[in-house]
Amino acid sequence: MPKRTNTFQRFVTLIETIAKSPTARVIESSELKEYEGSSLREVDAIIEDSVSGFPVRIAIECRDYKKKQDKTWIDELVGKYRDLSIDTVVAVSSSGFTKGALEKAAACNIRALTLREAIAEDWDGAAITKPFVRFMGQEVEMTGISIRFSPADTLIGPGIDFKDWTVESPDGAPATTLSAVAMKLYKEHSHVAAEEYIKENNLLKPETREEAELEFSIHFAVAGQVLVSPEGLRRTIDELVLRVKGKVRYIDAQHSHYSYARKLATVATIAGPLVGTHSVVLVQMPKDSPDTIRWAHSHVPPQEPLQAAE
Repeated sequence: MPKRTNTFQRFVTLIETIAKSPTARVIESSELKEYEGSSLREVDAIIEDSVSGFPVRIAIECRDYKKKQDKTWIDELVGKYRDLSIDTVVAVSSSGFTKGALEKAAACNIRALTLREAIAEDWDGAAITKPFVRFMGQEVEMTGISIRFSPADTLIGPGIDFKDWTVESPDGAPATTLSAVAMKLYKEHSHVAAEEYIKENNLLKPETREEAELEFSIHFAVAGQVLVSPEGLRRTIDELVLRVKGKVRYIDAQHSHYSYARKLATVATIAGPLVGTHSVVLVQMPKDSPDTIRWAHSHVPPQEPLQAAE
């Protein structure tokens, strides 16, 4: 093993202080088993942590040589960690690195730091990798229709089924059934109404994973429209009310993580016959905070259109 001075020993100890996460653990001079086979590879130091439910391992390799380290050491590290379960490799050299070594390290997603840079490094932030994505969705259905008639219409008796009555609009639009009118309004407004209900009732809590029940009404002022029975009875409508029930559901995405040029890209996807395919791509640059993650969302609708409940 390359020699390590007291300065490097103090550096490894310092990592424990700098890595402030209460879940972080620093292991000095650890041995890791390769993915396949029983070979063990020694690592100078490892920081283990958990970020958003994902385990994170940062390996630290130290060299205390008089000459700057060239890309030969970086090549050795690439071969060494190809078969080890490590998320990020940090190479620390007391004498620094040649230009070629720095270029090779950047291309291979290896952090190359001098001892001074390593001591100043934000090790607590270095573990901010592998974000976790949970999709929130609404599952709602229309459970009923209520009608408020003009006060002048007092002849409507209880227990009447209005769904096959015809609605005539004052603007001369073609007459249609009450069911068709209600379904059109439901499709156009239920999604937004559900989002408003979720926000007003503080139900957006994906960290809990607990499904929340929804039950609300959507009111539509339809003054001037006339409801006509199959027998020709005519009644003026003031308001149409749709009753809606459902739930908020949380779905954990399938994640893939890709590292390149000191960037981390996370692709989170859910797919199903009812929701189609949703994908979110998150890209983190070095030292990005969660607030500055770059992201994009794409959606492929279901092949068959959803049929709302009658």
